[in-house]
Amino acid sequence: MGTCRWFAMCTNEATTTLKHPVLGEVPTCKRCKDKDARLNAS
Repeated sequence: MGTCRWFAMCTNEATTTLKHPVLGEVPTCKRCKDKDARLNAS
């Protein structure tokens, strides 16, 4: 799948994708996926 592209400077291996509002599906690692979930929690 390649390198994570969710947060700048992340060099982890992507394990999934997340839907970005502008970029569409973006390769994402578990760490960035979890961080995004924490940042967007209500």
